[in-house]
Amino acid sequence: MDHRAALNRRLLFYTLYLAYISAGIISILPGPTLSLLAMHTSVPLDVAGWIFTTSASGFAIGVMIAGLLTAVLHPKHLLMIGMSLMASICS
Repeated sequence: MDHRAALNRRLLFYTLYLAYISAGIISILPGPTLSLLAMHTSVPLDVAGWIFTTSASGFAIGVMIAGLLTAVLHPKHLLMIGMSLMASICS
């Protein structure tokens, strides 16, 4: 039974590792294409640049909320809720 628990923990670790890498890749994608995004949406570049500001602000707010919720929820459950939220928003 101990071997199965270790396997489950390792699988969870690799899944979260890949999700973290994927989230990092997704968050950096607007950078190189920001000028194209602004051109195709007929929005000035400085207005389109607010994408990065709101993304960073959202990340900071999410971290603060997660920090407050760790007193109420187990960190693993909180992480699974966050992953589900990311998956539902990105799809």
